[in-house]
Amino acid sequence: MAKKIKAPSGMRDFLPDELRKRKYVIKIISDIYEKHGFSPLETPSMERLSLLLDKYGDEGEKLVFKIMKRGDKLARALADGKNESELADMGLRYDLTVPLARVYSNNRHQLTGTFKRYQIQPVWRADRPARGRFREFYQCDVDIIGSSHFFAELDIFLAVCEIMDKLNFSDYFLSLNDRNLLSAILKGFACPAELETSVLTTLDKLDKIGVKGVVGELESKELPDGLQEKLKDYVTAMAEVKDEGNQAVLEKFSIFIRGFNDSSALKYLEKIEKIMTIFSELGYADRLIFDPLLARGLDYYTGSIFELKIGEEKSSFGGGGRYDNLIGDIGGQQVAAVGFSFGLERIIDHLLAKEMLEIEHGVDLCLACLDEKYFTYAAKVAAIFRNQEIKVDFYPRKRSPSKIFRWASKKGIPRVVLIGGDEVTEKKITVKNFSTGKFVEIKLDKIDDFIKKIKT
Repeated sequence: MAKKIKAPSGMRDFLPDELRKRKYVIKIISDIYEKHGFSPLETPSMERLSLLLDKYGDEGEKLVFKIMKRGDKLARALADGKNESELADMGLRYDLTVPLARVYSNNRHQLTGTFKRYQIQPVWRADRPARGRFREFYQCDVDIIGSSHFFAELDIFLAVCEIMDKLNFSDYFLSLNDRNLLSAILKGFACPAELETSVLTTLDKLDKIGVKGVVGELESKELPDGLQEKLKDYVTAMAEVKDEGNQAVLEKFSIFIRGFNDSSALKYLEKIEKIMTIFSELGYADRLIFDPLLARGLDYYTGSIFELKIGEEKSSFGGGGRYDNLIGDIGGQQVAAVGFSFGLERIIDHLLAKEMLEIEHGVDLCLACLDEKYFTYAAKVAAIFRNQEIKVDFYPRKRSPSKIFRWASKKGIPRVVLIGGDEVTEKKITVKNFSTGKFVEIKLDKIDDFIKKIKT
């Protein structure tokens, strides 16, 4: 018996029913982004390593799939005794944001001053596969380049909310913070710059490990005198008002910021308050939550940061933020940018687990030709249906009706159209409807009435 060859570890095959459900979700997302004025974009699966490296931090660089040089270039590199890192010159796409920055830097004059784009493509991470963690998965990004105004954030938030509503989520919300406010807090507490990332990583864990867990991690760190107590007081104060609503959290947080006498931080806080107010006025008061401990990890975020949450789930289902320096780092000219990425795999898995993705089968009927001499007539009948946007699966073999019925039923096709000698002679079709189990004969000159019934 031949040995089964599985897909590469951390990568998956998608069978038809599963793929239809994925495409259904992706179509909803892309249609709504198009409706909001975002343009589609695609980029190559590979990028130059010189572009990918130094963009994702030390941990991110370890997860880039490197691609070895090819042909003569590889032979020369091996002959010269190059080390492992010098044998590669390309890498599989790690995310969709860095390729976007490259594309915009090279085409900014064609893409207008403010460019709104969405992109849905696979990315690759050389991560250890685990439940819900894959080496190949789809990202679903939406970005606005060229606007530093918070209208850009609101534009994205509105599209994201419409998508979640369309997918029938009732308990989702966006957590919102600003990297500049986090920096102001740490600066006000006199936290050394070299400890900021470590401290922010711990603060960001409040939803997952609770106040005691965060305090325990802070106590395990070697922090300067007084800093640990200030951070513990801050975390405790924020956690105490977390469930009291945005206004209570904003008021408590503003006490800390105003105590530092930091005018620039007050401007960022004012921006947050404006965003919250407008979103509330639009009827989304429960969809946007100010979270002063939210600290997304990628190094390139420079301003607002946000995450999509669902109910009591601890993991996020998407996230993003403002990255005003990235395009300048790649193209040499600073351009404001903000974006969001759906955790598409997590969204789809959640919909499947909750049985929220019951979609109709992709085919309306199976058309079977009982002998090759009737093929021309059968093909013309199929064309009549298809021209009326009826999806027809043409059965590709000459078999008995009973075997055709079993095949169509197994595939979930609701009806079968048989074409034999009588059908050709009498200019008709014979239809078996699986929901009733009955056969119906329909003349071709009455087929439009039958098509209307299928559509309704």
